[in-house]
Amino acid sequence: MTGPAYGKIRLDASLLLYDSLDEDSGDLVSCIVYVHVKGYAGASVTHLDLEGGECYGAVSRAFGLDEAGYRYVDLISEGDFLIARHKSLGKMLSIMTSESLFGSHSCRGVIGVKEEGVYIGLCRAMIDEVESWAESKL
Repeated sequence: MTGPAYGKIRLDASLLLYDSLDEDSGDLVSCIVYVHVKGYAGASVTHLDLEGGECYGAVSRAFGLDEAGYRYVDLISEGDFLIARHKSLGKMLSIMTSESLFGSHSCRGVIGVKEEGVYIGLCRAMIDEVESWAESKL
């Protein structure tokens, strides 16, 4: 499901895309970030949706998603930010939010393409944190 819907919580967030893993500053990518909660608007698992703006093109090109459809990534979170990095491609993105919802975790996840956007599949520990946060928002 693309766009706003009940069960998709829009975040006040910014996304940076990095061309290398050791880069200090990334390029700001225009997009809308949603938490898409399991059981709402067709979601079978809670995940992040990155939609609109230049998000689809920039992120899918950087992570080679046009060829692969999805890729496994390392996820690192600390409260209000999330990093997704693919070591062999040397690519990384970071999402900084205005609220602490991710907890503190390091695990494997998935980044992939969807209609008019990109999704980030979180690991179980992050899903639990995000769903706990989302309970008060729905």
